[in-house]
Amino acid sequence: MNLHPPRMWLPPEPPDQVQRDAFEDEARAMREEYAAARPARLAVLATGPPLRDIDKAADCNCSCHPSPASSSLHEGGAECPCQLTAAERAERWDRLFEHLGETAEASEEAERERAELAAAAAELDVDAELRCPAFPFVVAGICDGRSFFLREKRGHWRVEVAADPDCADLWGTRGALGIEIAAGNAVDLCDADGTHSPVVALRLAVHAVRLSALRDICSHEQPSDESDRFCRRCGTPLDEAEQWHWPKPPAV
Repeated sequence: MNLHPPRMWLPPEPPDQVQRDAFEDEARAMREEYAAARPARLAVLATGPPLRDIDKAADCNCSCHPSPASSSLHEGGAECPCQLTAAERAERWDRLFEHLGETAEASEEAERERAELAAAAAELDVDAELRCPAFPFVVAGICDGRSFFLREKRGHWRVEVAADPDCADLWGTRGALGIEIAAGNAVDLCDADGTHSPVVALRLAVHAVRLSALRDICSHEQPSDESDRFCRRCGTPLDEAEQWHWPKPPAV
């Protein structure tokens, strides 16, 4: 785990009217360009595999159109949903639901993980739950009165706590200010057998929140000794003590 000096994460500024007008002008130009290119799309589609409805293909946004695509993608466009009848689409939905029914074991595994996470949260005296199982993976909750979350995506994770102590749900509150206190690689979240574990993630996040909170309020009082480079109570590097205080939210 890499516990680092806390830094503020600010929500992005909403676009102003000039930016919104520019976005709309760009979108309008793209729609006009797409409409003007329709004859060219029809010509390209005519050179590919036979299609049931070439007009629907010309207006389809799937990546298998308008050019004849790889045979591994909708059979070069011939099996694209835009080319299927209502009955064929319904039959594919039935197959999907059948497949989902076969994943009951995966659902049971998810329930087991949630139960283990609840037990670990009770042991740590925190409220926590698995918000997202993947893409991103998120464990969120309340630790010692402060909302927090751990988020992992693409092999990297970070822990944030709410800058506002009254924030009840940092992950679920739009525009809430977070203070990043720790980060690392996804391997840190694996248990002994190398499996990605929500319980390991929760323990890591709670440790990071509590240690960072201690460093934020610690007075670092100790005997004056030039040999001491770290606070004996919280482990903060004494020459970096000011950097470890949680930043204050900007004034509104």
